[in-house]
Amino acid sequence: SGATSLLARLLQRAGGTDEWRLAVAVMVTACAVSAFMPNAAAVAVLLPAVVLLSRRTQVAPSRLLIPLSFAAVLGGNLTLLGATPNLLVADVARHREHVDIGMFDFAWVGLPMAVAGVAVLVWPIRRMLPVHRPEDRLREALQPEAAARHYGLTRTLFRMKVLPKSGVAGRSIAESGLRATYGLEAVAVV
Repeated sequence: SGATSLLARLLQRAGGTDEWRLAVAVMVTACAVSAFMPNAAAVAVLLPAVVLLSRRTQVAPSRLLIPLSFAAVLGGNLTLLGATPNLLVADVARHREHVDIGMFDFAWVGLPMAVAGVAVLVWPIRRMLPVHRPEDRLREALQPEAAARHYGLTRTLFRMKVLPKSGVAGRSIAESGLRATYGLEAVAVV
């Protein structure tokens, strides 16, 4: 969407094409977003933009997606809304200790943790994170013929031609009654 493309452009502007700088930009953004929404939602919001960013910059998606998920967890410690346990602690503090915890009171602990976490995560990116490029995955994937053999489809998958005189010619798959009459499932119509 337009928002995804815009966010990817902003991240690319911040990180350029350098993998390390891109990872830092992604992590800082994930920390900021997850401070105000649940971690899983923050990752879901940022995921399309980070995948688009990885395509545009030719950085392996795994090198940006793993830091994204870790940074989202770190960012959840920045505010009262960032993580469910923060809300529970605030509720217990209010009812038992009569202490109100404000929206940004967790930042005193959460911000140093997030900064340290991002710093610690940035170091192993080049050394420890896998480099799985989409084209490598495609090369490793089974070709259709090999997949058919692997799953035993060569014994049960058939190509059929419907002749113009046939009783099913001109009918939809549902109207033809292939499933009910013959127990056949049409995979595709060419």
